[in-house]
Amino acid sequence: MTGSKERELLGQLRAGWCPAPTLARQFGWQPHTLRGAISKLAKKHNLKIERRRENGINQYHLADGSSTSVQVEP
Repeated sequence: MTGSKERELLGQLRAGWCPAPTLARQFGWQPHTLRGAISKLAKKHNLKIERRRENGINQYHLADGSSTSVQVEP
């Protein structure tokens, strides 16, 4: 994942709950690629990213109290 996509994904997750299909379409990724990118982002920056399921659709967001000062390199 490039730095710009990482920054964009992190920004989306900070903004609030994001439906997985919307994120996958936005980045042009398959669902399994999105899940991997979210996992990698969380591990790399020691973040807690929460998931909930509404009407059969996974949604993700950056948990309260996670580091808000994450610096993503270009």
